[in-house]
Amino acid sequence: KLIMDSLCEKGNSIENQKGALMFAQSLKANLLPLLKVDTILKDFKTPILEVLTKLGGAEPAAKLMEKQARMAKKRGQVEEMEYRAIAEGTSLPAEMLKEQHFSPAEALSLRQMAVERMIRNCGEKRILIPSKTILARVASDFVPPRVSINQTAKAASTANLKRKRSTRASKKEAEKVETVNADEDDDIDPFTKQVDMRPLVLEYVCEKENLFASRLDLALELLYHEFSYDILSNMQKSTSSSPKSKSTDVVTSFQRYDKMFQLLLKTVQNKQIPVALYLKLFLKSPRLPGIGLEVIFEHSQSDDTQTSYSGLGALRDIINTKQALKERCAKAVLLFSVHNRTHVREASIRLLIGTLFSQNPDLQETIKTFAICMLQSLLDDTHPDDTFAKEIGLEPVREFEGDEDKDGCAKKRTKIKSDADVADASADVGENIAELSRKISLFIALCVHEINMLEQLLIVFAQLESEDIKKGILELENFEKLIEKLGQDIGAAATIRLITKIPSGGYDIFLHILRLLSTAEMLSSVEMAQELVTAIKVAVDTNDVLVIEKDLRAVTPVIGWLTKEEILNYLTEVVKLEAVDISTAISSILSAGSTLEAADNVQEHVSPDQLLIAIAKIPLTKGVTVECLVRASDNCFTPAHIKYYTEDVLTKVLTMLLEETEIPILTMRIALRSLKLYPTLKVFMVKMLNQLIEKGVWEMPEEIWSGFVFIAKTVSTPAFPVLLRLPRQALQNVLGSAPDLARLLAHYYKANKAKFDNIPEDVDALLSQ
Repeated sequence: KLIMDSLCEKGNSIENQKGALMFAQSLKANLLPLLKVDTILKDFKTPILEVLTKLGGAEPAAKLMEKQARMAKKRGQVEEMEYRAIAEGTSLPAEMLKEQHFSPAEALSLRQMAVERMIRNCGEKRILIPSKTILARVASDFVPPRVSINQTAKAASTANLKRKRSTRASKKEAEKVETVNADEDDDIDPFTKQVDMRPLVLEYVCEKENLFASRLDLALELLYHEFSYDILSNMQKSTSSSPKSKSTDVVTSFQRYDKMFQLLLKTVQNKQIPVALYLKLFLKSPRLPGIGLEVIFEHSQSDDTQTSYSGLGALRDIINTKQALKERCAKAVLLFSVHNRTHVREASIRLLIGTLFSQNPDLQETIKTFAICMLQSLLDDTHPDDTFAKEIGLEPVREFEGDEDKDGCAKKRTKIKSDADVADASADVGENIAELSRKISLFIALCVHEINMLEQLLIVFAQLESEDIKKGILELENFEKLIEKLGQDIGAAATIRLITKIPSGGYDIFLHILRLLSTAEMLSSVEMAQELVTAIKVAVDTNDVLVIEKDLRAVTPVIGWLTKEEILNYLTEVVKLEAVDISTAISSILSAGSTLEAADNVQEHVSPDQLLIAIAKIPLTKGVTVECLVRASDNCFTPAHIKYYTEDVLTKVLTMLLEETEIPILTMRIALRSLKLYPTLKVFMVKMLNQLIEKGVWEMPEEIWSGFVFIAKTVSTPAFPVLLRLPRQALQNVLGSAPDLARLLAHYYKANKAKFDNIPEDVDALLSQ
C-alpha cells in the first residue's frame, strides 16, 4: 500500500516512475490472479486504477476493471479444470494457460492448490483411489508453493538487479548474487527452486493410527512414483553411456527411492504406527532397500511376541514374492530358528517347516544343510550360524543386546542374538540342555518331512561323549513328539526300519525310540504290534549283529507280543536289568495280554497272575538275586500296573504260591503288598497263616518266617488264635521279636483262656508270665 501511495504522488522522478512501472508489471502478471479481485478493488481501488490507467495507455479505468473481472472469472474456471485434469491423471496444456494469461509461477501455484484440495478430499473420502495415484505423482514432482507478495517483490527486484549487473559487474559478482538468493530460500529444493511436498503427504498418511490402513495406498503410490523416476534415470544413463562401455559398467541407482523410503520409515516410527501395519506397506513397495530389511530383521527377533510374529510374517511374504531377496531372507529365518529366545526360535521353525520347506523346493537343500550342520556342531566347538550370518551381512553375538540405541532408534546394524556356547562339564546342566535344544530343534522338526534323516541323529548321538547331552536329547519334549508323529504317520514298524543299522553307542536312543513306539496308543492293533516285533527281530548293528542278541533291552518294549514260551524264557534275564527296563517289560506284557484277550486272539499270552507267579518262582542264581526279584515283583504294584491286579487276581496268586512244594521267598512280600492294597484280605491272610503253620513255617527261610510274623502283627486279633498254634520255641521267637505283639497276645490269651483247652503247658506258662 505504501508503494501504491508513492505512485499517486505528483512530481516523482523518472527513475521512480520506471521502478513503479516494473513493479506494476510484476504485480499485474503475478499477484492479481492469485487474489480475490473484489478484495483488491475494495482496499486499493483508486490508487490501482490510477496507476494502471496511467501505465496501461489510453484504456479507460472502467474498461480495465471490467476486463479484470472477466479474467478472474475465467481463472476460477481454469482452476476447476486443472483440478479435474490432475484427478484424471493429466494436466492442462501450457498453451491453454498462456492464453488465459497465466505466468509459469501462476501455473505452478495453481497446481499446488489442486494438490492441497486433493489431500483434503482424500481425508474426507470424496475421491476415488486412482486420484491418490495422481496425488502421489504431483507430490513427487516437487509442487512449488503459492507465491506471496514479499516473494513477488523480491523476485522482481532480484531479476532487475541481475539484468543490471550482467552488463556492469563481473561474472564473479553475479555468482555471489545467485548464492545469496539461494541461501535466502533454505526451504526450497536447490535444483528446482520448488518446495518438497512429500513430507506433507506422508504426514497426512500417518496422521492417525486408525486411518493408516485406509491411507496406505497413497504412500504406496508415492513410493512407486519415486521408483519410476529412478528406473527412468537408470535407463537414461544406460543409453547415454559410451558405446564402447559395457552395459554392466552403468551403476543402477535408486537414490530418490531410498531417500523416500527412509523418510517414510522415519515418519511411521515418529508417529508410532504399529509394526504390523507399516510392514504391510514395506511388502507392497516396489523395492525393499537394506534399511527396510534391517528393520524387519530387528522386529523378527524382538522380545515382544507379537512384534516378532509380524516380522517373521513379513519375511515369509518377502520370500514368496520377492525373488531377489529370497535367499537372504531365508537364511535370516534359518538364523532365527537357532535363536536363544524361545518364541522366536519356535515361530521360525514353524515357518521353515510348515511353509517354506514344502512350498519352496529350491530352499530345501539349504534348510537341510543348515539343520545338519547345527546337529553336528554338538560334536565340536563350531558355530555354523556364524557362517550363515556373515553370508548375509549380519553379525551374530553371544549375549543379549538392547534392541534400541540410547536415542531410542533402531540400530543400524542388525545382530542375531544367540545363546552361550556349549558349556563345559563344570557348567550348569540346565544351560547345556537349553543350548542343546537351540541347536537341534530345527533338525528334529525337519525329520517329520525328511524321515530318512532320523538315522543321522543316531549317528551323532553315538559319537557324543557327554552323558548329560545324551540324556538331554532323550528328554527333549519335541524329540518325543517327533517319534510319536512318525509312529502315527508311517507306523511303528516303518519308523524302526528307517534305522538301517544301529551304531555302536546309539543303543540308548534306539531303545528310547522303541519305547515310545511300543505304547498302547501306537500299537492299536495286534497286526501293528506283530509287524513291530518282526522289524525288531531283524534289526542289526553296524557289525550286522542282531540287536536282540546283543542287547536284551531291545526286547523289553515288545516282549508282551512274543509267544508265551518266549516271554517266560526272557523273564529270567529281564529281572537282571535296570528298574526302567523291568518296568517297560512288565508294561508290555500286561498291556499286550489285555489287548490279545479283548481281541479274542488265538495267540497264548501271559496273564497278570501268571506274570507275578512266574517272577516269584524264578530261582536264585549268581545273576538273579533277591533284590532283582523284589524289584520286579514290586513293579507289578506300581500305579501304572495296579489296575491289572485286582483283589481276586492277588488271591489267586497267593493261593497258587502256597500250593508250591517249596514256597517262593517272594510269597510273603506279595502277601504284605496285597494286604496293604486291599485291607479286606485279612480273612484270607488268616487262612494263609494257618496253611503256613501246617507247612512248618518256622523251619522255612528267614524271608518267609519274618513275613509270617509281620503279617500276623498286621492282621492283629484275628491272627491270635493262629499264633497260639505255634510250638513254644517258635512262639517265643515271635514274642521276642515283637514286644507289642507279645503284650497284645498275652492279654488276649488271659481274656479268652477258657476257649483254649488244648494249649500246651509250656505255651500256657509262656503267655502267663
